[in-house]
Amino acid sequence: MFFVYDLIVIVLFIAVLAMGYKRGFSGSVVGIVSIIASFIAAFVIANIAAPIVYEAFFAENIKESVYSALPKSNSANDFISALPGGLSFVLKDSAGQIAKFVESGTDKAALSIISIVQPVITEIIRSVVFMAALVIMCFVARPSFKKILKFLFSISIIKGLDGFLGIILSVPAGLFAVCMFAAALFVAAKFTPEIADMLTDDIIERSYIFKYAYNNVFTGFILGLIL
Repeated sequence: MFFVYDLIVIVLFIAVLAMGYKRGFSGSVVGIVSIIASFIAAFVIANIAAPIVYEAFFAENIKESVYSALPKSNSANDFISALPGGLSFVLKDSAGQIAKFVESGTDKAALSIISIVQPVITEIIRSVVFMAALVIMCFVARPSFKKILKFLFSISIIKGLDGFLGIILSVPAGLFAVCMFAAALFVAAKFTPEIADMLTDDIIERSYIFKYAYNNVFTGFILGLIL
């Protein structure tokens, strides 16, 4: 399985370079600037939207699930197993925190458990909103930057080197795309058991290229922003 991730990384990187050559220097500048602007906008939107989405669509259902499961449970594992499937999976690593509240079965215990659940679910929502907002903002921002730079570079003396310079400028964009792919897989594996089974430490370590994309400072920085 590990070679599949290596192949995806190679194809993704080459595809970005090829697009850089086709777009040229001016088009690549548009891509990089729009990605940076979109990244910042998506980060702000995700942090604002995540708590609102949680309260509007998840808070009440989670409260009902917690109050329903708590009286039937004698341990943290019993409690987590009694929750709906998706909620049960994302809380599997929080059993230690939950354990001290389960045995009492009081309203105070339920509220304490909800206070543990809320940041976990909000983190998932923030990640999803960030990814969606990043894609949308890239499409929104790109046309505006493109019009401006198209005019500027139409009269530039570097027009003849446009394609070659486009490849050079696309290298960081290609690395960014690879790191975003690795970060997206990390998030998916954290919250989806099927993907977690396909992205074990052994598979990552056996890869030749993907492990460097998965375990690097910039990928960690991206995850730090969206998680």
